[in-house]
Amino acid sequence: MTTAHSDYPAATVPTVSKPRMDSIARDVSGEFLLELVGIFLSDVTVRVDRLVVAVAEKDHKEVYTLAHSLKGSAASLGILRLQAHSARLEHHLSREDWDGCNRTLARLVSEFSHVREVLTAMQKRVSMRPWMQK
Repeated sequence: MTTAHSDYPAATVPTVSKPRMDSIARDVSGEFLLELVGIFLSDVTVRVDRLVVAVAEKDHKEVYTLAHSLKGSAASLGILRLQAHSARLEHHLSREDWDGCNRTLARLVSEFSHVREVLTAMQKRVSMRPWMQK
């Protein structure tokens, strides 16, 4: 039997890696950062919607492809908790544990909703910077 902690590894990591986001913000223009975050949000929205369907249909290949690509996308921006949920989904999938996949998917969907709020607020802050205003 797994403990709540071992079944929920993302509880111990922050939603977003502030050092990673700060590093990205330093390395790119504000306009590019806004574009990058916008692409991430629209892309991940589609992937999460497809994951919901794939898990419901127990489509092993599609779940793996989506979870793995989501894990990489989240890692590239330092979206740590979403990355951890994606990794956990891969773990359950490797064991053909569809109950675990469903539990983790519910957490992933909830976390993505939170990530969307965090990144949208960040987009607003960046767009309000003086050099972003025309």
